[in-house]
Amino acid sequence: MRKLILICLLALVYACGPKPIDVQSTVISADVPDETLATTEDLEVGRVLYQEKCKGCHKLYKPEKFDKKTWIHNMDWMSPIAKLTQKEARQIYVYLARNAKPEEK
Repeated sequence: MRKLILICLLALVYACGPKPIDVQSTVISADVPDETLATTEDLEVGRVLYQEKCKGCHKLYKPEKFDKKTWIHNMDWMSPIAKLTQKEARQIYVYLARNAKPEEK
């Protein structure tokens, strides 16, 4: 009987615990959005999301601090940690990429 109660409690704890993050759903590098197609409204939404979702854990870096490739890497790494949706990750990336440092040749 104790084993049955223990199994039920473990099942309950597992079911109510945090759900694993689907990393693939927020990975930017899998399908990089074209920031050149972004409207002013798109950029503003991305800017606001960046400020709201990212400043809670670390200082905000100016978009021009990094080039697009670095922002892709940063977004791939941070999106699951910040629990961003695919849409939010893409909106933030578009804002950062449009204002990113030019890539060195």
